Amino acid sequence: MMSVYFFLHSIVMFFGSLGSHLSLEGISLFGETERVTVSTQQELQIEMPEQFKALPYDDGAWQVAQAKCSNMFIDLHSKDVDTPQPAEMDKTIDQRVGRTLERYQVRNAELQGQEEISVHDIPLEKYHYTGQKAGKDFEIDAVAVKAPQKVLVVTYFYHAGDADAKEDVKDSIESMKYVNKG
Repeated sequence: MMSVYFFLHSIVMFFGSLGSHLSLEGISLFGETERVTVSTQQELQIEMPEQFKALPYDDGAWQVAQAKCSNMFIDLHSKDVDTPQPAEMDKTIDQRVGRTLERYQVRNAELQGQEEISVHDIPLEKYHYTGQKAGKDFEIDAVAVKAPQKVLVVTYFYHAGDADAKEDVKDSIESMKYVNKG
């Protein structure tokens, strides 16, 4: 009987050590799968620790939703567009990230890096900022998606040096993919 208990305990500990954002045969253990309509035929799918909830304020043409997670806040900003123009889009994204930093009352925000990446054949612009809020250091990652009929900006706001949050951000970004509407 004791060996059965030890075996079951070992199995539970093993799976527990794998983390809360593992994916087995298409079953997400990360938490929530969010889908955002980006065209008449497609949605952007994102794996998240928590589900987005719409925020109760008007932000012009932008729709804003937020996920309050145990180790970070994630905001999703979306705006309908006809045909994105590259120069105009870059300016729009910079303004959106700036507004998010203001809303979170981030002081001394500095852009630490910007890069273009591709995840599941989706071109993304990724920004990394550092700043302070209430005397504490924070990191902010922002990812911009220029979809056919929408612009999406996803911001991740977490305590500086939080390795688990940084890993969750990486996993969430790497999970982004287009799926056909079902």
